[in-house]
Amino acid sequence: MPALAALLVGWFTRFFSFLVAEVGFKWAIRITIVAAVAAVYVALVTLFNTTISPLISALFATSYGTVIGLAFPPIAGTVVTGLAVLWAAKIGYSYLERMASLIVG
Repeated sequence: MPALAALLVGWFTRFFSFLVAEVGFKWAIRITIVAAVAAVYVALVTLFNTTISPLISALFATSYGTVIGLAFPPIAGTVVTGLAVLWAAKIGYSYLERMASLIVG
C-alpha cells in the first residue's frame, strides 16, 4: 500500500504542477497583452495631447478653419478630431485584436 500511495502522490503532484504551469503561462500571456495595450493607449493619448491637438487648434485658427467652422457647427474641430480619433482607434483595436488572437490562440 505505501508503494501505491507514493505512486498516486507522484502522479497527482506532477499533474497539478503541470496544470499550475499551464494556467500560469496563459495568464502571464494575457496580462502581458493587457499591459501592452495599456502602454499603447497611454502613448497614443500623449501623442494626441502633444502633437495632434495643437495642430488641429492651429488649423481651425486659419481662414480655412473658419470656412470649415461656418460649414459645420461651432464645435467642428472637436467633431472632426473625434471622428479621426475614432477611426484610428478602430484600426488600432482591430490590429491589436488580431495580434492577440494570434499570440493566445
